[in-house]
Amino acid sequence: MYSKVDEVLVRVKNTQSHIVRIGPHSVDARTYAHKVLRITLNNGEVYALDITGSQFGWHGSTVMPWSAFLENRVDIVKEIRKFGETARREKAEAQAAGLLRINIHHIIEQIEISLHRYLNQWQRDNTSLKTMLRWSEKDFKPKERSLLSSMEVGMLEIRASAMMTRFFDIFTGEPPKR
Repeated sequence: MYSKVDEVLVRVKNTQSHIVRIGPHSVDARTYAHKVLRITLNNGEVYALDITGSQFGWHGSTVMPWSAFLENRVDIVKEIRKFGETARREKAEAQAAGLLRINIHHIIEQIEISLHRYLNQWQRDNTSLKTMLRWSEKDFKPKERSLLSSMEVGMLEIRASAMMTRFFDIFTGEPPKR
């Protein structure tokens, strides 16, 4: 299937949406590091997997050739990390910051585990991502929707679990409504 997966932090360009985080430290989303996965297949082909690209208005193109992603969406590559490095760094920061951050990290870790489980199950039930990436646009689109729906089910599962076992809602930051 694949020979290598990297986490790549980039500063984006050509956004269709403008997102600004408001608060004591407001920031324009276009200026902070956006993480995507760079997946190298066994045959040498390289693809970008950007499951959060829709925040920038990039709908319908979660997976695309790496060269096209760089050309059309990347202003600067800020950093390339081994897959899982971001989670390891966040865990270390969480441990240094205290219990609340550890709980947040634990939820993030559970989200990754859940999504990975749903992705593997989807591939067993449907087709491998490698095969899917070779399809025509007409064949690709329905399966892309199916894959993203499966990932959404994973997110809903972890949200329900987090609200029942944690003292805040990971999506709103508010105490859960019981």
